[in-house]
Amino acid sequence: MESFEILECISKGSPGTVYIVQSKEDQQKYALKKVECNDESDAINAFMEEMELKKMDHPYVVGYKDFFISYEKEASSVFINIISQYFEQGDLRKLITEYQERKEAIPEDVIKKILGEIFEGVVYIHEKGIIHRNIKPSNIFKKDSGAFVLGDLGVSTLMGDMRTNTRQTYSGVVYMAPEISYQPHDEKSDLYSLGGVLLNMLTTHLFKEEEFYKKLGEMKEDPEVLNEILEELSEKFSKSMIGIVQTLLRIKHSARPPTFQLIKSGFIQECMAQVDSKQLDKRSRQKETGATKKYSLTDNKSDTQTVLEYIADTIDHEACVAEGLSALADIVRDNESAHMMIDQKARNLISLAMWDNIFNKDVQISGCYVLSNLVVFGKLNCSVLILM
Repeated sequence: MESFEILECISKGSPGTVYIVQSKEDQQKYALKKVECNDESDAINAFMEEMELKKMDHPYVVGYKDFFISYEKEASSVFINIISQYFEQGDLRKLITEYQERKEAIPEDVIKKILGEIFEGVVYIHEKGIIHRNIKPSNIFKKDSGAFVLGDLGVSTLMGDMRTNTRQTYSGVVYMAPEISYQPHDEKSDLYSLGGVLLNMLTTHLFKEEEFYKKLGEMKEDPEVLNEILEELSEKFSKSMIGIVQTLLRIKHSARPPTFQLIKSGFIQECMAQVDSKQLDKRSRQKETGATKKYSLTDNKSDTQTVLEYIADTIDHEACVAEGLSALADIVRDNESAHMMIDQKARNLISLAMWDNIFNKDVQISGCYVLSNLVVFGKLNCSVLILM
């Protein structure tokens, strides 16, 4: 803490204490969240998990500056300290409350843009293999530009007791998916929470905060509660908006689609098209290349260089990448000398293709097969990441 000066405490509760701090190096303000750990082992495990979060870089995910462990002799406690961006404009809960107090509905165009921004963040962390575990309006922060970003990601070591609600506020519990009481969080659990946030934005003219929390809790036991709310909302909002709420808030875990399928939804694409991000850049490239060239790998499937060029040309097209990596796996399987054609540049291309299509099982299997064979032949540096 020698590098930071504590300015004020802005939040204190079971999930942790949050302070505004100022860096003595760059004079910038940051948020410091201090969370008590069960023991030193938990603190170390949490620290290792948090360090992975420090690598994240996305316009719609909060940036993390530093993490450290501290001890308090008086309380005989060990804490994990998380330093992240500080947002003077507040959070989504603040915006929702303002509309609730006026009993006004948030315009659908505004909601679509916010949903697009949040979804961009969710897609990014899920592609990284990270589950948020605690999506709610107070964990979605407003930048000076007016955009909203996803923050306060939960660490499994610290959040493992959330199922018993010992580290959660009531507002956090109601947004949690029904299955959390008997199974760990996964990406579909995050999507349910996102559905709760979306419904909160849609009902500002109907319910105050406590009323909404009550409804959100009731609908987990009685789906008819949601149906009644959506019927009333259908008078103000589009069928597409109502439909996505129904999809996200499906009670059965198995009935909710995974993130990569939701991206393909026309309505979600409309929302995400309103924001500027890496996902949008990828979709723009897909549209451009799809309109100018029809890709096909019908010939020369046994030629390593041809297949690698095909993968490079179609890197933003999931089906093409899967086809190309499958062909490359066949080449490596049938020709022991094929690995000689796969240099460092080609290996980087394979890793990029796998990372860019992390939810596609066929891409991951074929890519891992090729890279694992390069390990056997001594062609792969240990620093290359196999994404499985």
